[in-house]
Amino acid sequence: GHSPELVQVVTGLGLTGAALVQNSNIGKIIFTGSPEVGIKVMESCAPLIKPLTLELGGKDPMVITEDVKLDAVLPWVMRGCYQNCGQNCCGVERIYVYDSIYDEF
Repeated sequence: GHSPELVQVVTGLGLTGAALVQNSNIGKIIFTGSPEVGIKVMESCAPLIKPLTLELGGKDPMVITEDVKLDAVLPWVMRGCYQNCGQNCCGVERIYVYDSIYDEF
């Protein structure tokens, strides 16, 4: 087991985020939000050399190229789209398929 206090979720605005970054008892920041705010969080963590993970509003495309082995990749396409019922911040949101294999895909 692990301590139930190992991970804690905190929500709030800029002042809350700044307080978390500056707190020496907090060993890592994980931020989910906009790229603009993510830059501010990263700039605040950098001088402190505080570890940081950012998940910033991307659109997470998957590109299917002409040399793909469709049988091998299709399960990963489905998992990427539907893992956690699609409620996954890094799940596949768009799929780009080369014209030459579109119908087969």
